[in-house]
Amino acid sequence: VIGILSAIDADINDTHTFVFADGGTDNASFTIDGANLKLNTVLDYETKTSYSIKVKASDVAGESFERSFTITVTDVNENFAPTDIQLSNASVSEDASLETVIGILSAIDADINDTHTFVFADGGTDNASFTIDGANLKLNTALDFETKSTYSIKVKVTDVAGESFEKEFEISVMISTGIEPNPKSELQLYPNPVVDHLKVRGNDIKNVKVFNVIGKLVLAFNNDGNLLELELNFSDLKAGLYLVRIELNNNKVITKKVVK
Repeated sequence: VIGILSAIDADINDTHTFVFADGGTDNASFTIDGANLKLNTVLDYETKTSYSIKVKASDVAGESFERSFTITVTDVNENFAPTDIQLSNASVSEDASLETVIGILSAIDADINDTHTFVFADGGTDNASFTIDGANLKLNTALDFETKSTYSIKVKVTDVAGESFEKEFEISVMISTGIEPNPKSELQLYPNPVVDHLKVRGNDIKNVKVFNVIGKLVLAFNNDGNLLELELNFSDLKAGLYLVRIELNNNKVITKKVVK
């Protein structure tokens, strides 16, 4: 009920009937129930701020009077809560330094011009291993793939009206797989990741041994011919992480990580 209609009549004991009169542009957006003017449409201030109607009052003798009214729509704060949180990237190299920006947080919100604040929410097992700086998720711990390969965090976003949404993320630790030449031996391993054959290239290689992640020796090669480039057959090995132990002729040992 928007309002109650009443008539001004010299016959103070007269009764009156109210109906819409011709000429009211927006009559159909309302109804008249007795003397009650009721809403008959969904309002949106941004679409339409006022409505024009025309009402006719008739007394018991059939005498009538018509009048136009303007119904004004009042604007209200139609704030919607955020409905999702997105993270631009959810993986980080195990050799990343502290304060490295892993990804950028953003909120999905029907209020497109809203602003948002991001904090950690209770329930994120590994929240302490990271920090949130504005919308940037940063690393706050040293990583080691062999020790821990995934981290679980929980983030809360809050809009200016205090409405919030929480979401869990899994951050994956990526093993460093680049070819890393040794300054003294100019040692190279490639390709990495390996498919079937791994090549080990460098001066003064004495032998090469390959171990799986539980320390079991799975491949070995003695460089009796003092070859510059060795080729190891990985075709029978299962997919996963391997440690390649390279011993040089000066008894120095270099260990590299490869992935199949």
